[in-house]
Amino acid sequence: MKILHTSDWHLGVSADQAPRREEHKKFIDWIIDYINEHNIEVLVHAGDTFHHMQPSARALTLYYEFLARCSTETKLKQMIVTGGNHDSPSRIDAPSSILEALNIHVIGGLLGDESTWDRCLCPVYADDGHVEAVILAVPYIHESRLGVHSIGLTPREVRDSMIDKFSHLYSKMADLAEKAYPDVPLIATGHLTCYPDGVGEVEGAYYTPIHLIESLGSLPPKIFDPRYSYVALGHIHQKIEIPAANAWYPGSPVPTDVTEARTPRHILVVDVDPEKPRAFAQVTEVEVPNWRSVFEISGSIDEIFEKTKILEWDQDLIPYLYLNAEVEAPMPDAMQRLDEVLDTFDKGKRPRVVRYKETLTSLTNLTGEDPSIFKHIPLNDLSPAEVFERMYVLKHGQPPTDSIMTAFATLLVDDDEREDDNTAA
Repeated sequence: MKILHTSDWHLGVSADQAPRREEHKKFIDWIIDYINEHNIEVLVHAGDTFHHMQPSARALTLYYEFLARCSTETKLKQMIVTGGNHDSPSRIDAPSSILEALNIHVIGGLLGDESTWDRCLCPVYADDGHVEAVILAVPYIHESRLGVHSIGLTPREVRDSMIDKFSHLYSKMADLAEKAYPDVPLIATGHLTCYPDGVGEVEGAYYTPIHLIESLGSLPPKIFDPRYSYVALGHIHQKIEIPAANAWYPGSPVPTDVTEARTPRHILVVDVDPEKPRAFAQVTEVEVPNWRSVFEISGSIDEIFEKTKILEWDQDLIPYLYLNAEVEAPMPDAMQRLDEVLDTFDKGKRPRVVRYKETLTSLTNLTGEDPSIFKHIPLNDLSPAEVFERMYVLKHGQPPTDSIMTAFATLLVDDDEREDDNTAA
């Protein structure tokens, strides 16, 4: 049985105000084709379908169009979607009755009441009707729901309590599945932080803190019951293997920021043998195509202009630019000059500047030149221009140029004119 494991789509994300909707659309087209071409039978999404608790209409449209296409365009036997820390549990759960009719099993959230945990059991049926595997669809669950508290406890006691509660969660899930469907492979999901050594961090792995234990170290692999053939994890945005438990993070398939764009993106294909219910499943890493180049360019302003002029890329989508200019003084006309460079590209091929930052190569030592700049002076004793000049010096280490002061003076004039208009009205 082939399972496709993915997570952390973060539909609706805009990295530095740069939308990823076009990449997500292309990813959905690609993954539908991949499912059909490679005879995938089950798809598991391990949390963070959306980037925001209240996703936009566009993000919701992408999600439901994908589910509909999985139902009508593929031969998937089952699809599982679990909630992540970015998702609204109730929003994921709301259409569960309708989706169940399409063989789509959704679990947005989980209560601490163990009598409700059987809703996580999702049997996968063979063509002849018998159960060939069971997936335990465990969503993100906050440790407080499991009874973990930190008041009056030492960090070591809190950590031990966390490990005990999450271990019980996954053991109890295995007990429920084994009782209902004996002698079949068990696959669990999870949306949490677990590293191979249970303590350290993984270079390049992005995550937002979701557990108290992250101040004490990550959850260790031993929380996963040994009866699981595979554990499909979400939350970390980098592909990571946890060998002791045969647990994997596929990472985010579409980069959500410039850091993730530096490394390849993946999905995971998991081969489960129904005849070997306690054997570890085989995992194949599949690289996701890159539909948009992200260029990081540093250097002097002239070097940035020259490097930008000769940019080349093969992707259909326009590239995103992250520029770091090393300058001796702030350059008010930099964006205007950069705009002229970008205008040299053909229509529809103009790169988008996502971030432009200036780094001063030298700072003027003003301590000896103007000690008053660091003294406390009542605002009533300073003009707006003097306040601006002092704030500029504190931030940039040198006084503003004449052109910057002229621009500031223009703003003051405009503000005075607006005030006069309001008074007259």
